[in-house]
Amino acid sequence: MSDVSLSFDPGVRHVKAWSEYWAKLNGDDEITTADPQLTPLGKQRAQEAHAAWEEERPFGIPLPEKLYTSPLTRAIHTHQLTFDGVFPPSGPKPIMVENAREHNGVHTCDKRRTRSEIYASFPEYYFENGFTENDELWKPDYRETYDDIDRRAMHVLDMIFHNDTETFVSITSHGGFIGGFLRMCKHRPWYLPTGGIIPLVVKGSVVETPLRH
Repeated sequence: MSDVSLSFDPGVRHVKAWSEYWAKLNGDDEITTADPQLTPLGKQRAQEAHAAWEEERPFGIPLPEKLYTSPLTRAIHTHQLTFDGVFPPSGPKPIMVENAREHNGVHTCDKRRTRSEIYASFPEYYFENGFTENDELWKPDYRETYDDIDRRAMHVLDMIFHNDTETFVSITSHGGFIGGFLRMCKHRPWYLPTGGIIPLVVKGSVVETPLRH
């Protein structure tokens, strides 16, 4: 059984006009929209999440034993602010997981930077095995469906249950991915506000498939 604590990435909610035009561009002469930084509101909400962890620590809240995060910049910044000072230096090291990223495709804000650029900015973060130099998931002409997101969420669940022995696992991600994760866990629909944290108890069972003769 694994307790999965999901920390929501405080990203910007896009209005329709943004999605139809600006979301498909890399920005203009003044701003860059590809894999943007965390907004001031996002920083504030991440700091509130950090305060919540600190407030509960004296009462024995279990700290995550394994830390995963989306490789998008705003998610990594959220993770940094949320868990700043929560763990000792010998604590778990965060691992970036490609499949834990936001609703993908078309919108340039959901295209990640290269592995080299991410490492230059966040050298203390680890990459999962097989993490490629360039973003091979983002497509300029295809926006993921909910089924696509659900499959990615299931891959993350399978990874956790197949590879991890820890009980308490944290995933810092985005609204689109978290929605898929909840669907794959058969959880009722749940709106997670910006900077919110949702605790889940997830039980995995091995299903024996009869051999065909």
